[in-house]
Amino acid sequence: MADPHKVKPGEHLFRIARDNGFRSIRPLTEDPANAALLRQRVNPATLLVGDEVVIPTFEPKQAEGAVGRFNLFTLAGSGLFLNLRLQTTERRPLANRAFRLVMAEVAPAGPKAAAPEVGVTTGKGEVSAEISIFDIEGELVVRASDDAASAPVETIKLLVGLLDPPNTIRGQQVRLNNMGYFAGFSEQDLVQLRWAIEEFQADHGLKATGRTDDPVTFNRIAHEHGDLLPNEKVP
Repeated sequence: MADPHKVKPGEHLFRIARDNGFRSIRPLTEDPANAALLRQRVNPATLLVGDEVVIPTFEPKQAEGAVGRFNLFTLAGSGLFLNLRLQTTERRPLANRAFRLVMAEVAPAGPKAAAPEVGVTTGKGEVSAEISIFDIEGELVVRASDDAASAPVETIKLLVGLLDPPNTIRGQQVRLNNMGYFAGFSEQDLVQLRWAIEEFQADHGLKATGRTDDPVTFNRIAHEHGDLLPNEKVP
């Protein structure tokens, strides 16, 4: 078994798996040595800088092929998708709006921009795009209508792999801010965070305690933000 890998800024489980030769996260999530960490982190896709992920021993596979002809080998694996839901401050969806998404990935010579992804948001204001496992940031431009030539109304900077787990102060702040509940900008803004949690709890039928250590609350914050909890499936 390899030494534990310490999570660095911008890393997530999918990228760690790929960097170590695995085409999915299953060898890491199914390794008993990572069970305690995954229970603590609620959503295995969001890790904290400094977390230790045990990398299983990579075992190469062998396949037979015929001489003098082409042999087809299919590699198992799945893509990584960026899924967003855009709303106004009044929580109305930015529906049927043209958008332009540009992602940038890590490359030996520095960040490398990918070809733009263009489209129109759904009736719920949703954007879904397949991205590279090595993408680190992006920019999303949303326009006034479904016409790609209409005026831009919003430009959003995206950071991939920097979202802290929902059972941390910073993880709750960012999710609440993203959903329109002002929760402050630093871990010292605890009073503002408690107010935001109370407002969120009231909106979702939970007892308004403002506590940051309540699993029912931070799991609900994660769920409403879009995190998949264990055993959930993408709808």
